Amino acid sequence: MVFVTIGSQPQDFSRLLNEVSKLVDDGSIQDEVYMQIGLSNFQSNSNSISCTSFLSQKEMNMMMKNASYVITHGGVGSILLALKYEKKVIAVPRLKKFGEHMNDHQLDIIERFAEKKLLVGICNISNLKEAVLNIGNFCPSKYVSTHDNILNDVNKKLQMLLKQR
Repeated sequence: MVFVTIGSQPQDFSRLLNEVSKLVDDGSIQDEVYMQIGLSNFQSNSNSISCTSFLSQKEMNMMMKNASYVITHGGVGSILLALKYEKKVIAVPRLKKFGEHMNDHQLDIIERFAEKKLLVGICNISNLKEAVLNIGNFCPSKYVSTHDNILNDVNKKLQMLLKQR
C-alpha cells in the first residue's frame, strides 16, 4: 500500500492528488493507494484508491506503519512520522503560487531532508513519476531523532548530577 498524506492545511492540494491518480491510471503505481486528502476537492474514480479527509493519530500511525512507501506534502510532522517508521519518502511541497500554502517554506524543509538523503524531494510535480518508478532503488540515510538525542543528553547530565550528591 502506498500512503499519500497532504496534512491538515485548509488550502487545496489536489495538484499532488491528481498526479498520484494519473500514476495509478497509467500503471506507474500498481499498489493500492490510501490518500489522506484534507480539505482538498479531490475525488477518485479508481478502485485502487481509497480516500479520507482526516485521520486520527492512531490511524495515521497505522497507515505509516503499513505503507510500502509514503508520498507526502512538505510538512515536518508528516515527514518525521514516516521516517520514524523507516519508510521511503517522496515529498512534494505545497507552493504559494498555486494557492496551496501561505509561503514556500516547504521547499526549504524538503531541501534540508533531501540533502541528508532522508527522502526524495520533488519540486516539479512532473518528476513524481520518475520518483515513484525509482523509489525501490532509493536507500535513505538512517534518521536519528534530535529529540531523542536531547533527551539522552539531559538524562546523562541528570545522572552525573545525582552521582555527585
